[in-house]
Amino acid sequence: MDVVSSFLVKLGRLFYAVNPASSTFKNVHEVPPYVVEAAHFFVLFIVLERIILILKGKNKSQINDSITSVSNGLFMEVSKILFHGIEHVAYFYIYEKWGKGNLELPWDSTWTWVIAAIGMDFGYYWAHRAGHEINLFWAAHQVHHSSEHYDLTTALRQSVFQGWCTWMFYVPLAFFIPPSHFLVHGSFNLLYQFWIHTELIDNIGPLEYILNTPSHHRVHHGANKYCLDKNYAGVLIIWDRVFGTFEAERQEEKPIYGLVTPIESFNPLHNQVFYYKAIFDKVLQTDSWSDRFSVIFKGPGWSKGTKWTGDLSTFPDVKPRKKLHIEIPTWQKYYALLHFLIMIPAYEMFAGSVKLLTTIQIIGFSLYFLFSLTSIGMIYDNHPMSAICEIIRSAKHLSFLSELNGTGNSRTKLFLQLIASPFMVLNNQIQETSKDVDTVLTLQKDTNKENEKGLEPTCENILCFCSVATTQLEVQQGELLIALKVPLVRNEEYTL
Repeated sequence: MDVVSSFLVKLGRLFYAVNPASSTFKNVHEVPPYVVEAAHFFVLFIVLERIILILKGKNKSQINDSITSVSNGLFMEVSKILFHGIEHVAYFYIYEKWGKGNLELPWDSTWTWVIAAIGMDFGYYWAHRAGHEINLFWAAHQVHHSSEHYDLTTALRQSVFQGWCTWMFYVPLAFFIPPSHFLVHGSFNLLYQFWIHTELIDNIGPLEYILNTPSHHRVHHGANKYCLDKNYAGVLIIWDRVFGTFEAERQEEKPIYGLVTPIESFNPLHNQVFYYKAIFDKVLQTDSWSDRFSVIFKGPGWSKGTKWTGDLSTFPDVKPRKKLHIEIPTWQKYYALLHFLIMIPAYEMFAGSVKLLTTIQIIGFSLYFLFSLTSIGMIYDNHPMSAICEIIRSAKHLSFLSELNGTGNSRTKLFLQLIASPFMVLNNQIQETSKDVDTVLTLQKDTNKENEKGLEPTCENILCFCSVATTQLEVQQGELLIALKVPLVRNEEYTL
């Protein structure tokens, strides 16, 4: 029964059906990794959606597009490991400086939980709206809109730079909402938006007036004129109704998904950065500094003499169009799919072991994953450099083979070793790093004792276990956690 209950609780998080008491925490390091815990549900529902669409004869999705969506999601997750939630520093700092002990709401109150949920959703509306109405922010957000398909994998197509463009819209909450609530509802708000990326669900009745639904969000993803800059809601569609950005789905004119000018690549790296170059090129073609400012900070549809978001009547009238498809040899399709599937458990192994790796190892493995996903995307693009990139990637694999015992001339054995090398080298690195963990923990305990006495840690101890000036290792509940030290705050640590 416990297994069933746990399953239902985790499932409920996808729909914001959560018990406030079980998701209220005093400290940030107590907040579970809700999004990571939902990964298996993502896979389950993606597979179920695809099966149902096939049985109904409505499966229009393409493997290359789905892989591109998931690859962009992995890009974002790798960036989170690299930057370790640094975009939240402003929130934590303001809370410690002006919120804590002043306007702060009690962390254990149900009302605080409810207010935080509404506040986060309100902040998301404006952050999302800015992502569409400020060209520089759209450069990040367009990644999510670049798919010409609309299915559950589209929900995973995210930008590496999105968090850097939205953090300021949540900062006002820091004056009265504890950081633990901020992180909890940031996760729930994101999880809720997974299930609305589907065409299988048509209408959910009266709830359409209150909640963001698949129907409302299909409009948001449309490139049709009536769909542009509409339905920014995260969970509550009431924000769009209040601020005049709501638009209902039209049965006579179904949304056409993707960008107004469709992207022509399955390369996740290209998806992430191409629009920044487009902005730069447009700035170079502009004469005055005021127009250059407008190109960067006004809407992506802005042109000289128009309002902030541009003149809708001048936008292309998008009609049903042929979706991007690049033909490649069948063996390349299977090759790319196989190596992509290998990347998923390899990433899970990396993410689950990151606390035992050094900074250099984390950077190295992160670059490996980003390069590998880019190389796979280049195969689907039939890019002339894809073969060279794969040779480089394979050479990197082969460099690890010397660490494997009993290598021979067997082609099968070589192939298996080639595939297994990311796992093997990661395992070796973890074993090497683990040898020093006991020493690190001992130093940390000694340092904690000094802090209890009101003393600052010695420079010798700090140098032993700090990889950068703002991070330190902390022992909490028997686990090794990476903690983010908020500037100017003594003896307070936030684990992201």
